[in-house]
Amino acid sequence: MERIHGHPIGRNWLRTSVASRHKILGSLKEMILQMRTLHPENTLVSSVNGGSLYDPRMPCSTGRFGPFNNVQEFHDYLRNGIQAHSNHNAGLAKLINLHSQDWSGLTFTHGDLSSLDILVRGEEVVGIVDWETAGWYPSYWEYTAAC
Repeated sequence: MERIHGHPIGRNWLRTSVASRHKILGSLKEMILQMRTLHPENTLVSSVNGGSLYDPRMPCSTGRFGPFNNVQEFHDYLRNGIQAHSNHNAGLAKLINLHSQDWSGLTFTHGDLSSLDILVRGEEVVGIVDWETAGWYPSYWEYTAAC
């Protein structure tokens, strides 16, 4: 294995010039768009190899969950099996409504991309690290995980 020579952008981001930030973000955007062109071989919400997902933020003892046959099963898991009923509070009803949309197109996702995972050398993005939470998720997942 070869060492990637670079440093996380999180360390010096505020000291980087605006022009350099734009160049780095442009490169990162292209990398993410390339990643999003990958398509799964099936409809499983799963890890890269089709197995269980890993996310230490999930409320399970090991951080492992799934895989799921489809996005609806994944959403049911996230809601702990709670289904739509007229007596739900407005927030839960809104979530169930969002989950009911068509999320059939899965996206290859890093899972917890942050500035500490993006390695740069000068103005060049030289690597993205920390892939243990990567997998095939609904398109919104990277944003949700970041929040």
